[in-house]
Amino acid sequence: MLYFVKSVSFVMRIVIICLVCLFICAVAEAQSFRNVFRIPQPRPTYTAPVAVDVEPRTCEVYFSLTEEERDFIDELDKLRASRGYPQIMLVKEIVQDCRAWSAHMNRVKRLYHGVEFENCAVGADCGVRVFRMWRGSPGHNAKLLKRNDTVGGIGRDGLHWTYRAVSDIEQYRTGKDPESDLLVRENVANKPDTTTGYRVVY
Repeated sequence: MLYFVKSVSFVMRIVIICLVCLFICAVAEAQSFRNVFRIPQPRPTYTAPVAVDVEPRTCEVYFSLTEEERDFIDELDKLRASRGYPQIMLVKEIVQDCRAWSAHMNRVKRLYHGVEFENCAVGADCGVRVFRMWRGSPGHNAKLLKRNDTVGGIGRDGLHWTYRAVSDIEQYRTGKDPESDLLVRENVANKPDTTTGYRVVY
């Protein structure tokens, strides 16, 4: 009787081992079958950014800007050209006003609007950085991409920046832009910067 029990136990072990081997073979066969009939996936390809032809600026006002201010204008030109929008014609009067307003904000250590049709920022040490700051804010980005804007200027003082643009110089001198109210409301929605106590962009 004991011999019979041992024999049955041995046979069961052999059966279990055979079943395990069959299972492993079945899995391997299934994997091989999937490899044969697998639909090849296209390899990811890198798409280079589309080059945009930007008309080089030759006006005297452009060359009167600082290197950092010109960097911002260069980025703005590329952005607007990519949408088929015209360049902002730089006006000396507007550039001077932008610089004066940036200097005022820097002096009083407060970031706020002087007119409706402007973007203001603090904390950027170069033109590319302030451009990216404004691009990252829906209201400010909308101002950069305002199709009807044709004249404007940029001004920096320290880490304070001001960008102004309107449809024509007479509109600038009247100080009213009928389309800018929404942009201002969107800009005000930006949260205050906790480290400085005032807004990074406004």
